Amino acid sequence: MNGEPKRVLAAEGRMVLVEHIRDIPNFIAFTPGFMHFMSEKEWRRVATASDPFVTGSFRITPFVEVFALQRG
Repeated sequence: MNGEPKRVLAAEGRMVLVEHIRDIPNFIAFTPGFMHFMSEKEWRRVATASDPFVTGSFRITPFVEVFALQRG
């Protein structure tokens, strides 16, 4: 994300990130292909480093995680 959320979001702006996660369910589904996904920990680190913070997260399927981000 490299600062892009900070650039495009207004102060107190919000965004939703929907992404596959590097975890066991995605390994089972995608075998070695799951390696191109980032882990949940890495998504949180990258989001925090680019200014927004994660206000919540949940799964919409066993394979897909939703992160709610808000610019602080």
